[in-house]
Amino acid sequence: MKLSEKIRTLRKNAGLSQEQLGEKINVSRQAITKWESGDGLPDIYNIVALSNLFSITLDELMAQEKAVADKRFLYESHVEYDIDRLCKFDMNLYTSADLTIRAYDGEKLQLYAGSREIKDLDKLFKVKADDSGRSFDVDIRTSLAKTLCSKSLSLEVLLPQKYIKSIEVAAKTGNMTVRQITAQMIELDTNARELTIDDVHGTVDITGSQDMQITCNTLDGDISVNQTGSVSHLIIPAGVDIRTRCRGLNTRLITADSVTVTPDAPYQIELNGFNSELTIG
Repeated sequence: MKLSEKIRTLRKNAGLSQEQLGEKINVSRQAITKWESGDGLPDIYNIVALSNLFSITLDELMAQEKAVADKRFLYESHVEYDIDRLCKFDMNLYTSADLTIRAYDGEKLQLYAGSREIKDLDKLFKVKADDSGRSFDVDIRTSLAKTLCSKSLSLEVLLPQKYIKSIEVAAKTGNMTVRQITAQMIELDTNARELTIDDVHGTVDITGSQDMQITCNTLDGDISVNQTGSVSHLIIPAGVDIRTRCRGLNTRLITADSVTVTPDAPYQIELNGFNSELTIG
C-alpha cells in the first residue's frame, strides 16, 4: 500500500476528518489532501508525527516509500545553531532548485542541504551566522556554481518558533515553501517560479522580478506583492474576504469572480511595482 493510501486509511479508521488530522499534527487540511492524493509527501517531522499519532512504526508507515525516500539525496549536509532569545532572522540563502522554510518546536536554527549530484556538501557548503545583536543573520557562502545549485540543490531551513520575531529571506530558487510560521513580518525576496505559503500567520511581503505562481493555503495577515515587469497569480483560500490596493506605475490588480472584495475585510492584498499585473483567485 502506498503512503498516500496508508494515511487515508489510518485517518478514516481513527474517525478523523482531514481537518482534524491536520490540527493534531499542526498542518493544514490542504497538506493532508496533498498527501492522501499523492500530490505531495510529508517531511520527516510530519512522518514521525503520523507514526506517533497512529501508534505505527516508521518502517510500517513508510514500507513501499522507504527505498525511494532513502534515495532522495545521495549527498547531504546539516548544520545547526543554538538560539536563546526572540530575534529577527535575516537569511541570504544563495541559489537552489527548491527551498523550504518552516518553524518547529525546538531550540536551534537548522539548515539541511541535499543533492543527487553535488558531492562533499559538508566541505563546500558553508554557513556564516552572526548572532551578536538582536538579529540572527545567516549567509550561505559556497564555491559551487549558481547554475549547478539552481538545478541540483535542495535546502530546508527550520526555525525555532518560540524565538521568531520576524523573518527576512533573500534567495533565488525555483520553488519556495514557507509553512507553519507565526511572525510579525515575513519578507521574501525571491524569484521563485512557485511560492507556497501554508499555515503562516502574520504579514507577508513578497518581492520578485519574474512571473510567480503564489499559492496561499492560509490567509492570516496582509500580503504585499512587489514586482517589476511581471505577471503573477495569487491563489487564496475560498471564502476569505479581502481588501485590495494597487500602487506604482502601470500596475494592474485583477480579482476573479470567486473572490469577495470588501472595504472592511480584515486582510489586505496589495500590489506595488512597475509594469506589473497580479491576478487574485
